[in-house]
Amino acid sequence: MIKKLFSMFKKMSLRIRKSFSYFLEAKKILTTKTAFFGLMYHICGLLRKKYYQSLYQVIPKKTPELCEVDCTQFCNAFYETETKNNGPIWTMWWQGADDSNTPPLIRACIESIQSHANGRKVNVITQDNFSQFVTIPPEIVKKVQQGEIGLTEFSDLIRCELLYQQGGIWIDSTCYLTKDLPTNISDYPFFSIPVGRKDPIRNWTSYYLASAKGNPLFYAMSKYLSSYYGKGYKLYDYFVTDITLSIIYQNNKSVREMIDNAPLNNKNVYALIHRLDEPINDQKNIFLSDNTYLYKLTYKLNFKTISSDGTPTLYSQIINSRLNKRSYTERKDHAKAQSNE
Repeated sequence: MIKKLFSMFKKMSLRIRKSFSYFLEAKKILTTKTAFFGLMYHICGLLRKKYYQSLYQVIPKKTPELCEVDCTQFCNAFYETETKNNGPIWTMWWQGADDSNTPPLIRACIESIQSHANGRKVNVITQDNFSQFVTIPPEIVKKVQQGEIGLTEFSDLIRCELLYQQGGIWIDSTCYLTKDLPTNISDYPFFSIPVGRKDPIRNWTSYYLASAKGNPLFYAMSKYLSSYYGKGYKLYDYFVTDITLSIIYQNNKSVREMIDNAPLNNKNVYALIHRLDEPINDQKNIFLSDNTYLYKLTYKLNFKTISSDGTPTLYSQIINSRLNKRSYTERKDHAKAQSNE
């Protein structure tokens, strides 16, 4: 009981510290009123609607560079050219998947991506190779190396730059694939999971994004994020990237149509994360929908490998590579062959 109370207190303390950090940054970058709404929302869950409405009104005024890019003009030119997305798959684990400290779940997720790439090359972005694939402003890289910009923020910038500069599919390293990626992704200049969420208003997921090379949306995003972090700004909200994209989405019809044109997919993307501690005796009972091939997981919780009745859990089967048809050796050989291309 005491241990549980201590854990709850620790989580609440961390939440309060993080919320005040967001408050101070929002006060500096935006307005005191917006910052206050954000503090109430992040700590107590209050004033959520007012907070996001304030963000949508204040950010374009305080950071006008977000609205400087004429996405309509760029989008029209973009649509008139070849917009097939035949680019590679991008994922990222800063230390590298083979690092001894890489969580087993991350390794399993990356292996599942490699196993189900459906002919696309898979590039795992790390601290040693990112500069081979994408050009990032030197001042941003320096801030990352000095710890002034966190890896979460840096990965947001990297995915936008990669999708703009090279195109392809971004899949977070906490996503687990159980089937091959569909071929029709290449037919869409923008592809994601249409979630139709509010606060922030969005119809995508930032952990699974696909785009044809040269997409003006990701040009606008990377330009804004580079400017934002280049000025030394910190996060005023965990969802800074989604909020930024939401403002572009709401204020530009061409972008909105492009995003909303993505077909429904992966309806049960969060189905497995709530079942990782369950005993699994029959693989047929695991996957809930033919529509779903990608599942969002997390490595930040302590999952069991053996259930109370001695049965291996779903988590155990995932980290031991038992849910995908290809063997571990086949996946390693496939990844090695790709790296030699």
